[in-house]
Amino acid sequence: MMPRPSSVSPPAGERCLHVVMFHYVRDAECTPFPRLHAMRIDEFRAQVRQLAARYEMASLESALAFLQDGFTPSRDLCLLTFDDGLREHYEHVMPILVEHGVQGLFFVITSCFGANVASVHKNHFVMATLSASDYASAVLTRAAELAPDCDFSIDPVTVSRTYRWDTAEVARIKYLLNVQLPEAARDRLLDDLFSACLGEEAGF
Repeated sequence: MMPRPSSVSPPAGERCLHVVMFHYVRDAECTPFPRLHAMRIDEFRAQVRQLAARYEMASLESALAFLQDGFTPSRDLCLLTFDDGLREHYEHVMPILVEHGVQGLFFVITSCFGANVASVHKNHFVMATLSASDYASAVLTRAAELAPDCDFSIDPVTVSRTYRWDTAEVARIKYLLNVQLPEAARDRLLDDLFSACLGEEAGF
């Protein structure tokens, strides 16, 4: 999938910087979590090739220089970023970037240096384990127990705009977890669901 155009276009003739963010890059169908939303490895390789053909691939240094008016590229720039410092970024992504002479920025969640699983990852893997209806039911039930005074009413338009690539049911639950629930209650809820569905964090 090529980068979507920004809603604000630069003046004609001026270069711009596109930032493309990746998360899971794995052949999910070959893992215990085939429903995890991930980009297949061959698709990632093809996308890097397509991006490199269309854009001047940026490094952190060239992107910063461009933003500070210290560098004018021959084509629009494209910078690749990778969230959370996943093992697959080292095993699958890095060799492909080296193969194409492309740099990337990797943002590591430091809480995962120990035996902990980040709350966001707990949510992803619980979602990949349960059906959508079971997931929604489990989250809503536990949320009501942990935060009985919390107002869970929503504006469907706001939710759909915030999570426009998700189904209405999944978007509703993501909004509850990420916006409405107090952080302590959210983390406790995900701890409980992860433990019930997938066992201990240390063995994950």
